[in-house]
Amino acid sequence: LKLNGSSSGYTAIDAPASAGSNTLTLPANNGSANQYLKNSGTAGVLEFAALSAGKILQVVSATDAQKTTSSGNYEDIYDSNVAITLASTSNKVLCLHVTAYAHHSAASSQQIQTTYRMKRTTSGDTVTELNLGRMRAVSTDQNCSITLLAVDTTFSNLANNYNVELKYDNGDESANAYNNTIVLMEIGA
Repeated sequence: LKLNGSSSGYTAIDAPASAGSNTLTLPANNGSANQYLKNSGTAGVLEFAALSAGKILQVVSATDAQKTTSSGNYEDIYDSNVAITLASTSNKVLCLHVTAYAHHSAASSQQIQTTYRMKRTTSGDTVTELNLGRMRAVSTDQNCSITLLAVDTTFSNLANNYNVELKYDNGDESANAYNNTIVLMEIGA
């Protein structure tokens, strides 16, 4: 098939050497900006679709100024779970948590450790531990920042909740997590 230009040149479409029988049906319209032409799954029927794979579809974030604990049990850092509603259960969620300033101190004869974990806490879904971060102090004050980064996959719910938990593993002091931020990014599958 050869289409001549209005003043010069042409555009041509050639069949493969062993063509067989193949019919392509074009869409009825021109599509929209940033769409691409794809196979619809019906023999030879083409359609326009939005490019979403690998694209950041939404960003949700929350901050909590401080969490103090002396508990040996995990406690939520964020006052309420951080919610994100996915466009599709085949998408992924990139989860980032930062405690800008984590502090605890140990008595002269103790070793202490604080453990952080990021969790998907969606009701009716498997509770997923995504990542762990730890800080340890031995006979001194300890200050640092804590960063947790994980990609969460395999969802059965569109609406999902996340939180970061903190526990004080041992010792007789308390742990402080200041200036906490969580960011959730939905990534197209």
